[in-house]
Amino acid sequence: MIRPRSIVFGSGDFWASPMPMCSHQLARAFARAGWSVAFVSGPITPLHFLPGAARNMRARSRLWRQGGVRAYDGRLWAFVPFSLVAPTGRRGMRGDWVQRNWWRHALPRVATSLGRAGFAEADVLCFDAPTHAHLLRAVPHRRSVLRVVDKLSALPWHGAARDRALRQLAGEVDLVTYTAAALRDYVEGMAPRRHALLANGVDFERFAAPQAPPPEYAAIPRPRAVYVGNLARWFDYTLFERVAATLPEVSFVLVGPTDVAHGRLSPRANVHLIGTRPHEAVPGYLQHADAGLIPYDVHQHSEQVNAINPLKLYEYLACGLPVVAVDWDEMRTLASPARLCAGADSFAATLRHVISAPPDRNEARRFAAARDWSAVAARLVDLLELG
Repeated sequence: MIRPRSIVFGSGDFWASPMPMCSHQLARAFARAGWSVAFVSGPITPLHFLPGAARNMRARSRLWRQGGVRAYDGRLWAFVPFSLVAPTGRRGMRGDWVQRNWWRHALPRVATSLGRAGFAEADVLCFDAPTHAHLLRAVPHRRSVLRVVDKLSALPWHGAARDRALRQLAGEVDLVTYTAAALRDYVEGMAPRRHALLANGVDFERFAAPQAPPPEYAAIPRPRAVYVGNLARWFDYTLFERVAATLPEVSFVLVGPTDVAHGRLSPRANVHLIGTRPHEAVPGYLQHADAGLIPYDVHQHSEQVNAINPLKLYEYLACGLPVVAVDWDEMRTLASPARLCAGADSFAATLRHVISAPPDRNEARRFAAARDWSAVAARLVDLLELG
């Protein structure tokens, strides 16, 4: 019997997050393609059990206590390590020593857990952060890759020690990929052995398959303009407020964590803060809307926004939604069916137009279908020259 190829993801993200990132999606694509997949999330520590210290702690600790969970008929194993210390934004946990040595205090060590799960060695090690860089020496492998999906140096929590560890990892792996053209200079500054552009994708079948409308929509009249994702500092609240005020006849639906949004948005009858929803429910919110929104703040956060290759663009398009987005470098490079706008007036006028005269939804779906995560996974295998 031929052993399936194996890939170990060392991620800074939590596997069961309600807002899966690109590493989650890529791991699933490899599992669907028949690979054996391990997904190791960022570690938890005793500090994470303090009141209000972290979300999803019950689910995170369960993945540690149970020794991981299996999915995709056992082909994918997801695990959260527990360590006495781990790199976080807390004082005393941000330095080089913790960044490079936390794994020595894991119970059990990550490599031990991988071995028990059948990953004592791997064909590929795939990192999206320096958290698990120690696996380069702990797990025998054929190829290694670091995926850069943001300009991390622009994020306030990144920190100097994490940046040094990231740059060291970039110089040690066989390949560094980056998701947006604007990230090329950033990656080249890390002096990698090889680098290549590898954009994000979409689980096209999941988003294109028809779903029933979500229960909340019974009380939210059409037309509906929806945003799904993080409502953090790079969301342009000023632009959004102006657009919502200009189009009172449109119901604006925001799906995602609302902590910041409640403090930044004025109460409006046509603005609906839904909160975070399970990822498997998201297609229903999109399919029964009339437009998808990407209102990022390209003025106050241009360095970060210009480096974003947005997952939500592909997900909106897979549902056949017309997309109205602000104009930034990567969006122009993608040449997608999205309508790009400069300023709130243009955004509002464009949104009104796509709602009143909807474009061909099949064009949107065709664009997304060509960018399924399966194609991204296959391209990564080619770039790694596994033979």
